Amino acid sequence: SGRFFWDYSNTQLAKETRAGRVKAPTIFICAMAGKAIRTRWGLPRYSLAPVVLDEARMKKVRAELRDSWIIGDKLDYVTAVVCIDYAVVGNWADEKKLTYTSYPELSQKPEVYDLVQEQILQANKDLPEAAKIRKFINLYKEFDADDDELTRTRKLRRAFVETRYKEIMDALYTDKDSVHIDTTITYEDGRKAHINTDLHIRIIGS
Repeated sequence: SGRFFWDYSNTQLAKETRAGRVKAPTIFICAMAGKAIRTRWGLPRYSLAPVVLDEARMKKVRAELRDSWIIGDKLDYVTAVVCIDYAVVGNWADEKKLTYTSYPELSQKPEVYDLVQEQILQANKDLPEAAKIRKFINLYKEFDADDDELTRTRKLRRAFVETRYKEIMDALYTDKDSVHIDTTITYEDGRKAHINTDLHIRIIGS
């Protein structure tokens, strides 16, 4: 499973962190070799990149967020598409007495957006200005290797998801506060579900 991670290795930021000039955050955005992205106006010496991390590296991170797709290459700011962990967030929602019947419904609850925003604010806290996530959207499903969205080692297939979810990606860089989705998804057991819903776009404050 994955969360937000920043990779300090082989960057100027790493040197500044080790020197004590930058406090290392608890939650990071992790870079994958050769896959760095740079914001259009961002600090040129800092690279951003997303990966989906294996469970062994996630022990210190809260479990509500299962996967994330960080976007920002040659764009004006950084955004995120988040996949909640249905079991973990479902248990949390049950404790809060929130009603829901499906992953898509649960993912769009305002209370769940608040929960995700709390994680992102924590991630943003000690990051350079250019690296901070400005907007996010909760996806209506988890990323799935069976849908070719992840490799078998749970790394994000960026080119594929950029095509599949282009409408969502584009909406994150407009003034829209939601994006309408009308699609069909197939579950592992062969069942199909028609998804016709609005995905909310949340702006992250400072």
